[in-house]
Amino acid sequence: MIDSVVKQYKKVSLWIIAGFMLGFLLAIQITSNTPMLTGLVVCVLYFLTTTLVYAALWKKTAKASPTKLTGFYLTAMAVKFFLGILVVLVYCFIVRAREQVIAFAAMFTIYYLAMVIYDATYFSRVEKKNQISIKK
Repeated sequence: MIDSVVKQYKKVSLWIIAGFMLGFLLAIQITSNTPMLTGLVVCVLYFLTTTLVYAALWKKTAKASPTKLTGFYLTAMAVKFFLGILVVLVYCFIVRAREQVIAFAAMFTIYYLAMVIYDATYFSRVEKKNQISIKK
């Protein structure tokens, strides 16, 4: 069951990341703002990396000690939050153009909110199913 949960999580996460990437590529093409491609690449790489690491760590935690998953969710979200802030700050220091920084921050925020909402809903459903199966 754990393997199928992780596989489904990765699949849907990749679809979400790819969907937003295509939407942002379309927006970049329409506005002819090609310097934002760098920001898009940073966003996609960040969210691909964090998604794959999150899935691997969740799988390891779920197999080793499923009772500690609540602490895992809290810790993982905090780490993702601080890593996200760090990525945005580093991007701001490297790219000094104000319009690019604002556009990147907006793009990153949209990605971040979408992934947080997906993570929360997906794993709350997984935990709800798990609690129901434990009670039976």
